[in-house]
Amino acid sequence: MRLLANIALLFLLFPYVAIFPTDSGLQPNALVFNLLFILYCIVLHNFRVNISYVTLIFFIVFLYSIIVPSLLDSISLRGVVPYASLVIFSLSGYLMFRKKLFSAKIIKYAIWIWLFIGVVQILFYRKFGYFLLSMTFTSSSAVMAARRGVLSLAPEPSYYGIMCLFMIVAIDMLLANGMFSKKSATRYKILLIFQMVFLAQSFTAIFLYLIYLASGVLVTLSFKRVAKTALYSVGSLLLLMFLINKFNLGFERLYFMLDVVFSNPTKLLRDTSAVDRATDIYMSMYGFYDSLPLAFGHGTMAWAEFLRENVDMIPNDYFIGSNRIMSGYGGALFELGYIGILIPITTFISFWTNGTTRMKGIGLFLVVSMFSAIPLSFPLYSFLVGMSEAVKHRRTSGRRHPEGSLSLQSSMR
Repeated sequence: MRLLANIALLFLLFPYVAIFPTDSGLQPNALVFNLLFILYCIVLHNFRVNISYVTLIFFIVFLYSIIVPSLLDSISLRGVVPYASLVIFSLSGYLMFRKKLFSAKIIKYAIWIWLFIGVVQILFYRKFGYFLLSMTFTSSSAVMAARRGVLSLAPEPSYYGIMCLFMIVAIDMLLANGMFSKKSATRYKILLIFQMVFLAQSFTAIFLYLIYLASGVLVTLSFKRVAKTALYSVGSLLLLMFLINKFNLGFERLYFMLDVVFSNPTKLLRDTSAVDRATDIYMSMYGFYDSLPLAFGHGTMAWAEFLRENVDMIPNDYFIGSNRIMSGYGGALFELGYIGILIPITTFISFWTNGTTRMKGIGLFLVVSMFSAIPLSFPLYSFLVGMSEAVKHRRTSGRRHPEGSLSLQSSMR
């Protein structure tokens, strides 16, 4: 069982690597192997499985994602997968962490692999490792591509940076539960920050990392810590800009984005990528409000049709034609209406009731970050929520049926 758990965890940490390529960036490998791990636990290993209430709520959301869109005649398999992912990855994270099958060594190996491929790409050959990916979203211009960060094993630099960020969050959770030493956690977090800033050069990931730092500070309600973190973050970014400019280190896009933030933030309004993502967040929330108490469902044209009907509210350079909403929670609220609210609320409560300041900060960060372009089907998101539930279970393990879980007993002997 430990071998299967390690394989499932490995694909969680490499969600874009394709065994059998599909027409999507995220591959189904993690979904398949984590489902196999769950089935093995329940059916073949003959032990009691406590399903957390988080997984139960996610399962209700999943059923709703099937029923309501079908009533609207807009059911689609691709639209259902993100909600199925919530159930599978949260339950897998819960079982793996609770049964002590989570291997910290796997995440360490994964960090080194991401780093190795990223370094080779930025120093020698930018397309190194591309054969492992189903698709890549890179500029057709060699000059523009060189100005952006590398991909490592992700379809675009932003996803590479976000992957590094979520591994930082995972390390902090493991550190809080004694599965990482403070020295080791610091070392690997530095490696991940290096990849996020200098290899991926992802402004989105850097911005979300600052939100992560701010979330951890805000839950303490300490003005001193808030001020200290703000000064540290701004000072680090200014120092980074100085070093890039002084020593001609390259990183043109990273320098440009940081310079815009400090000198003229309004220029961000003319960045196509920023406009697209901000528009998706705003319009999905507007669609949620406009459709209440109903929902739009997740048909292939539901989003595009909604945008065309409200074209007067959309920036001129926004591309209408994609059926993908670049907002995890925004997509859930747009597609499911009221029921979609359960996802962020459940996530927040799971971490907030964990008791520790670190876990509360992580919960606040996840709720904020999932309104960005991170999809609900991103494996590490719901896996971390499942881990959070397992942490609570450990604290209440003295009781036979701990509060916050349902018992599922395998009948096979």
